[in-house]
Amino acid sequence: MNSAPVSRHPKQQSQELRGIALITGTFMAFAVLDAAAKYAAMTVAPLFLVWLRFLVQAALILVLTRPSQWKAIVTFKRPAMQILRSLFLVGATIFNFFALRELQLTQTVSILFCAPFVVTILGVVLLKEKVGLHRWGAIIVGFCGVLIIFRPGITDLPIEVIYSFITMLCYSAYTLTTRMLAPTETTTSMVYFPALFVSIIMIPFALPHAAMPSNDAIIAILVAGIIGALGHWFHTAAHKYAPASTLAPYMYIEIIWMIILGYILFSDVPDIYTLVGALVICASGLYLLHRERQNQSG
Repeated sequence: MNSAPVSRHPKQQSQELRGIALITGTFMAFAVLDAAAKYAAMTVAPLFLVWLRFLVQAALILVLTRPSQWKAIVTFKRPAMQILRSLFLVGATIFNFFALRELQLTQTVSILFCAPFVVTILGVVLLKEKVGLHRWGAIIVGFCGVLIIFRPGITDLPIEVIYSFITMLCYSAYTLTTRMLAPTETTTSMVYFPALFVSIIMIPFALPHAAMPSNDAIIAILVAGIIGALGHWFHTAAHKYAPASTLAPYMYIEIIWMIILGYILFSDVPDIYTLVGALVICASGLYLLHRERQNQSG
């Protein structure tokens, strides 16, 4: 006997719409962050740029929070995992900034869209999650989308593409550790601690490359730090109003912002292979998320 579907309460619908609006703002902010970083990376050494980006975010956090809240930033139950998560974030940022110097925004974000596939694989290996045939098929199709974009021969693969793949792997690990920490750690520590931690540990690596940026680069760095902080806040707030399964598909709208910003700022026009490959990756990723939602509801 089939039960009738349960309609959602208007308040729940309103909260989900708020969460969707916030997650849309999240990926618009991340697109602006990458565009600003690409602009600054043309004249600023990547390691110095990474440090400045997180330094701006850390300073913004300290300014906007009260001293009484600072203790909560470094209060957590699993410090080793918090530090590991922060290291994955800095790894993703460093390699992304190296990749952005040469690749188009649409190319870097297309590779990043493979993260759900890698998270699924890591979930099988590390968390012993079960993945069916359909989801493995979606993973294979997604990687075929990347091959369509770059059409590589083994010796032809640009080093920046490898940087972008490492970015995606680091981001996938960052996502997985976020999932592992979420049940025990506070939102405050998970959002604010990485920026403070990275801005400190990057000092010895960044200072040897220090140089006074141009006025335009300074503006781009400030935009990257401020918009990056705003994007992470949007991302955290969105998950307070709607479940991850509802929000996850909206990550793919970022490619629209990347195409627009790439054209306006850098005169980048994605070729047909990039567009088709991105479409394949998005379709397979959405199918993967659909199967995950089915498994959760079943």
